[in-house]
Amino acid sequence: MAHVSLREAERRYNVTRPTLSKALKTGKISGRQNARGHWEVDASELARIYEPRKALPGKSTDDFATPHAPETVNAHSEALAEIRVLQAELKAERQARELVERHLEDVRKMLDRPETRPKQITTRRWWPF
Repeated sequence: MAHVSLREAERRYNVTRPTLSKALKTGKISGRQNARGHWEVDASELARIYEPRKALPGKSTDDFATPHAPETVNAHSEALAEIRVLQAELKAERQARELVERHLEDVRKMLDRPETRPKQITTRRWWPF
């Protein structure tokens, strides 16, 4: 895991140094202090929370680019495939839930009809008081 300094993180991501310091103090992101007492944060954790900074016109972003190892690319495509499968399962579950809710609503409507309710039997007393 590549750790970057707060200055480098500020340069790579759309975030300011005070925001990073606050996130470290509150526990939003985790980091470690090096031997000199400077904070270092894992680059993948920063990418999870903050948006990468856009390249300025005329400037190269080659210093930000890191070569991707084949196992990283494979893991990424496997994760994307799993996400697609889970999204399809979620969609199917939502459709099934909507069907059950519609059926339940129909049953509730049938139960609330006055003609389906049992008639209440009233008994008359022998004495009128």
